[in-house]
Amino acid sequence: MQGIFERWGAFVVRRPLAVLLVSLCFFVAGLVGLSRLTAANGVQQFFVGNSEAYQHYQALSALFPASEMDAVLVVSDPDLLSPTRLEALRDFSLDLRLEDGVASVVSLFSAREAGPQAGSFPPLVPEVIPDGTEFEDLTAKIEANPLVHNRLLSNDGTTAIFSVRLDPEQVDRASFGRVFDSFRVISERDLGPVGLSAIMTGASVIRAELDAINAREQLMLAAAGLLVGGLVSLLYFRRLSLVLISGTVPIGTVVITYGLLGWLGIPITLALQIVAPLAIFIAFNNALHVLFAILQSPPDRHDQPISPVARAIAEVGPASLMTSLTSAIAFAALMLAQSDMIKTFGALAAFGTMVAFIAVVTFVPALATLAIKWRGPSFLAGKRPQAGAVVRFCLAVDRLAGRHAKAIVASGVVLFLIFAGAQYSLTPRYLLSDNVPFQSESRAAISKIDTAFGGSQPLQILVHWPAHDPAAETAVLGQLRAAEHRLSAYPAVASVLSLATFGDWLAASGQQSANDLDALLQALPESISTSLIDRDAGAALITAMVPDQSSDANRRLAGAIATDLAQLASTTPGFTFDITGIVALTAVETGHIIGSLQISLFAAIVVIIALIGLTFRQLWPAAISILPNVFPISVGGAFLALRGGDLNFAGAIAMTVAFGLAVDDTIHMLYRFRSEFAKTGRASEALNTTIGKIAPVLVISSLVLVTGISVLFLSEMPMNRDYAQITIIIFVAALLGDLIMLPALIRVFQKRLGKRSATQAHTLLRP
Repeated sequence: MQGIFERWGAFVVRRPLAVLLVSLCFFVAGLVGLSRLTAANGVQQFFVGNSEAYQHYQALSALFPASEMDAVLVVSDPDLLSPTRLEALRDFSLDLRLEDGVASVVSLFSAREAGPQAGSFPPLVPEVIPDGTEFEDLTAKIEANPLVHNRLLSNDGTTAIFSVRLDPEQVDRASFGRVFDSFRVISERDLGPVGLSAIMTGASVIRAELDAINAREQLMLAAAGLLVGGLVSLLYFRRLSLVLISGTVPIGTVVITYGLLGWLGIPITLALQIVAPLAIFIAFNNALHVLFAILQSPPDRHDQPISPVARAIAEVGPASLMTSLTSAIAFAALMLAQSDMIKTFGALAAFGTMVAFIAVVTFVPALATLAIKWRGPSFLAGKRPQAGAVVRFCLAVDRLAGRHAKAIVASGVVLFLIFAGAQYSLTPRYLLSDNVPFQSESRAAISKIDTAFGGSQPLQILVHWPAHDPAAETAVLGQLRAAEHRLSAYPAVASVLSLATFGDWLAASGQQSANDLDALLQALPESISTSLIDRDAGAALITAMVPDQSSDANRRLAGAIATDLAQLASTTPGFTFDITGIVALTAVETGHIIGSLQISLFAAIVVIIALIGLTFRQLWPAAISILPNVFPISVGGAFLALRGGDLNFAGAIAMTVAFGLAVDDTIHMLYRFRSEFAKTGRASEALNTTIGKIAPVLVISSLVLVTGISVLFLSEMPMNRDYAQITIIIFVAALLGDLIMLPALIRVFQKRLGKRSATQAHTLLRP
């Protein structure tokens, strides 16, 4: 393998301009792809796939399309219901309805009351708002109305909800922000004079917030990662030319990687943004190894000043290829997940890793060759990286740890078992607020609705019966009523709404005929009537509102309800009750998806450890690499267990990604140790030389990763911050494992290695 890289290095040295010209073509193609990049964000993105639960969710969306174009405005005040404020709220509702792009508005002013004649349903709130005792009677009727009670007005009368349906023919995703800005203007104009204001949430509002964050953070995360990497490189090399060379690689990697998304028409999500700092780190890491090798290898003769470039590629190239392959395998393992978005993330990260490798063995030697030709041998002479302090520190740590090698290995095994036990206890978790920006209107509105109404999230039950079957249609209201009764018995269910809700209200008002019910549906806003029943399809919808709680709690709730409704369905043949909607989807799929991520991590560990053994053609490198690489994962799991025992998507993805990155350092250490041991046949001497040559790059590249990933703490998304926190913890543990645990393992088994002569070692360890 070294021969292949040596020939490639010699080719680049001979034709650097041609290599850079070809590379420039790919870079320009990446820029064109970036111009075609689109965004697609939504809280349901993690769950898009081929699962049965997602198919039920799609069936619901086809029959009762609603949430994607809905916005929910919340107005709250302890003294909300007064004549003056009720008048202002009605003006607010009317002005919202008249705004361009609004299809309908459902509020307490949409409610109807039973008229004096059968089939007549005048507005519940009259044109002239009364006062005194008449106003008290009006508020009592408002609070008792089935559409309003704890649905559009809280039980205590302090919080009102306005559900706005946007017209998809007038409003698209790009104009969400403009529409919601106009809502804020209306709120300030109509509600401000009476001391009220509105905050917003809903699927469309969350999407608008995510799109705005996406636009800001795409550039911020990439720029911050490049800036941090550049500053660290400048402190390390203390030469601007070397910083520019090392910085070219991550820039080209990010542009080409994200450009591919544009060319393929794959929209970028918040999860895919994480690939940018990953690609930057991987590119910087390998570039630092190559540059360090170039600077450590002065020219043999003054008439051949560029030979160190080819030698550096031959020396570092095989290890860089192996680390890139192992990282790509770890990322590709994410494609085993039952989520299209996570699969795309894994594929893009794997692609970016290989692009980074190609960029390293292309850009770095070509630019270094041109720099040497321009500056001459002085570019190499006397210009070593400022790494003496790092080397001395690492050697001091190694000497101290070397005296207790067996104790370190034993302690590492014991700690791994303890931490792994804590990791095993983690519970898969999904919470809507994990995917809603910090300090956002949506987050505040969801909390307000949960507090005032007892539930902000819809758990939906899709009821089916044989369409156009008179007997089944006669039993529909009874089945819906029975289901409502059972659902209302669950403490977590705040309210239940279905066609039976209105049927029971009509019965209490003395209007019980089917014609009366049809007349009421026609009097109500279309967005309500069409979300209750589709007789042609033989389907009806029951909506139970539950609080924003963990997916585990929702899974238990959905499971209990499913058992309850299955018993109900057995009493009337032909009826089925499917629990669906975003709440049910997340409840069912969170455990499956995170479980598949854990399986993909295990698969990546097995494959990568086996690949290490195959590459080195010996069992011992694979065997001693296990503990240093699984130990950091257990540290991350133990941290999550101490933090609360929940494993969310950010944590599950971070474990696989961090493992893929951490194993790179192990491979570089083993590869260098193999080379040094082949020269001397003495493990201790080879280990000291390895630490002296590799430790500075490992420490500096780790610093680039930690500081680069730390820019995610600037993100407004909880998921990104969680990802950064867990990745940093795992990677710091991995660095300690490679600098302390791995050398200790080598020392424990050095007697076995010491039995081999230098010649035998060279033969056995040759790639």
